[in-house]
Amino acid sequence: MKMINRLVMVMLAALFCAATFQSCEKYDDTELVSKYNSLDQRVKTLESLCGNLNNDISALKSIVNALENKDYIESVTQEYEGGKISGYVLKLHSGKRISIRNGKDGKDGKDGENGKDGKNGMDGMTPVIGIRQDSDGRWYWTLNSDWMIDDNGSRVIASGLDGSDGADGENGQDGKDGQDGRDGQDGRDGQDGRDGQDGKDGVTPLLNIVEGFWQISYDGGSTWTTLGKAVGENGKDGKDGKDGKDGLNGQDGQDGNNGSDGTSIFKDVNTSDSDFVVITLTNGSKITMPRYKELNLSLGNYSIELAPGASKTVSFSVSGGSGKVSVEAIGQGGVSASASGKKSGNISISAGSSIESGAKVLVIAIDNGVSAMAVISVSKSTSSPMADPTDPADDPRDGTWKTLQTATAGGTGLNIVFIGDAYTSDLIDNGTYDSDMRRAMNHFFDVEPYTSLRNMFNCYQVYAVSQDGNYNSGSSTALKCKFTGGMAIMGDEDRILKYATDISELTGTSGAKVSMVVDGQIYYRPYRFNGGLLVVVVLNTDRVGGSTAMYTSGVSIAFCPLSVKDKRFAEIIHHEACGHGFGFLADEYEGNGTVTSSSLNQLKRYQNYGMYPNVDNTDDPDSIIWSKFLKDSRYSPYVGIFEGGFLYSKGIWRPTEASIMRYNTGGFNAPSREAIYRRAMELNKGASYVYDFEEFAAFDAKARAASEAQTRSAVETVPPYDFVQFAEPVIRER
Repeated sequence: MKMINRLVMVMLAALFCAATFQSCEKYDDTELVSKYNSLDQRVKTLESLCGNLNNDISALKSIVNALENKDYIESVTQEYEGGKISGYVLKLHSGKRISIRNGKDGKDGKDGENGKDGKNGMDGMTPVIGIRQDSDGRWYWTLNSDWMIDDNGSRVIASGLDGSDGADGENGQDGKDGQDGRDGQDGRDGQDGRDGQDGKDGVTPLLNIVEGFWQISYDGGSTWTTLGKAVGENGKDGKDGKDGKDGLNGQDGQDGNNGSDGTSIFKDVNTSDSDFVVITLTNGSKITMPRYKELNLSLGNYSIELAPGASKTVSFSVSGGSGKVSVEAIGQGGVSASASGKKSGNISISAGSSIESGAKVLVIAIDNGVSAMAVISVSKSTSSPMADPTDPADDPRDGTWKTLQTATAGGTGLNIVFIGDAYTSDLIDNGTYDSDMRRAMNHFFDVEPYTSLRNMFNCYQVYAVSQDGNYNSGSSTALKCKFTGGMAIMGDEDRILKYATDISELTGTSGAKVSMVVDGQIYYRPYRFNGGLLVVVVLNTDRVGGSTAMYTSGVSIAFCPLSVKDKRFAEIIHHEACGHGFGFLADEYEGNGTVTSSSLNQLKRYQNYGMYPNVDNTDDPDSIIWSKFLKDSRYSPYVGIFEGGFLYSKGIWRPTEASIMRYNTGGFNAPSREAIYRRAMELNKGASYVYDFEEFAAFDAKARAASEAQTRSAVETVPPYDFVQFAEPVIRER
């Protein structure tokens, strides 16, 4: 900036003049040059800081605009510099992108020497800009944690304020009757009041540094208000000595420090919630932005019968999207259709005089350029009576399946099947079943390393229709799940696997077929599926619990109740399905004193199957399972040896104080992430794959950087206030 450079020259001239009067001898300008270089470097640093802060202010204003426009966050991408997170990019549903910078603590300018009797210079400052929501629901700018006040004494608003409509004018009075003549005419109605003027747009403050002082503008740079010093002053010279023997001039006082060059408006971006992203500012304010949920259209029926000239209605529901959803229905092949409602409603279908073969209705949900489509097949009705749809055995959807996601990473593909228990036909009709299965899938992938591995997975949904939608005494559900005490859950595993393995796209290796008995009938299925097989059973209940059956063949069944809160449901999915079900990880819970010899033998037996790689019965750093992490500088600060795990407090060790396998939150620790990554690669790539640790470390860079701060703080952590310990997994040796 020109004004900053001018300041450098003025201060340089002052330093030069002071030096010329000190001695008539040959002048040594080393100190002068050093001071100039130091000041010049500080000025350049401040130029960069000023630019960064203005970019932060602009980004913050964009976030406020997004909230005003009811925009949604589609994704948050971390940016890295030197192996550490340097910022975030928020991708909005509208297509806009907002870059958020993480500040780095800048180094203060080099202090000058203390002079005799010299006064120290004044320190520079850096303004702390932020926003805060007031009780009126609007966002206002803050300066150094106080409301930002403009030159008129008013708070500076960050969000636009709409003008209010003017009040309607009053109706005119009726005219009086004429005397013995015609009736008086009625008075005219009063005119409507004019609309109120639009409120002013929110302001975007602008910072600048002029002659060493911070300045701020509230009108785009037309006028400026001084805030405080940006560049520290040099200390004043000391006084001369008294007459007699001349005293030396005092040296310059200590230079004032510059404001920190690493200040950022943004302190933290928390993406742990599946519904919101929470942005924390340096002033402590929190901004909660909603996440965009994938648009999903569900129908009460996907096939109907109609007689010529007859009509029927089919219910629909839409989940996800931004709330600006419209639904259209288009009939083909002799039928017409129309839709009523937005997020939910009905499709009215009418048949003409004849119904063609292949007649159908296209139902399309449209949300801001994104669409989802479903098809209702229409056939000509016959005279045979239709089955009673209230009887689960007669619901044609029972046992049918659909693909939720297809692997795109190449290789065999990894298989997950989502299936619900205690879901009645009505809960399928109104879209609850589809919504809950998709929610379970999204939770599975909202934690690393699964987020980065997502494109390796095939995900399927199977419909299981239950007679009852609860687990009360005497209830009947499709998968016969039940709570067996504490947090433990059991279900008819053969029946569950029969539902899952009826999916035609699942392929298994030849041989290795195991029998399953369902309702007295024997079925044979290959348990060694290419890409493995994880079945996630979603229990439709508010009860909290969690269990997993882990088969030595590589198949697993994770029982995951919805619970009351979505946060708890996510914890259960992470611990049971992600941790036990696919990762084959051990519990890191404590509890039963010192590990017994029989339990140690059991542990080693399971580890021979490739299970439980995150606990060990030794604390020797050279031989413990995760010893390589202890010797690797990329991991050693965050991975250690902590006693307790495998449901014992003594004689068993785990890699970190806290993790998903210990407190159900806090992410997977590095040895667990490695085990998940290795199993995924081996299943997807097949027998030819050769594991390489450096390949994993490169893949893990993103998760490692994101979890460092979390892991570091977790060393001193205690269990979350709402922590519950889920049931021990059950190992099936088949």
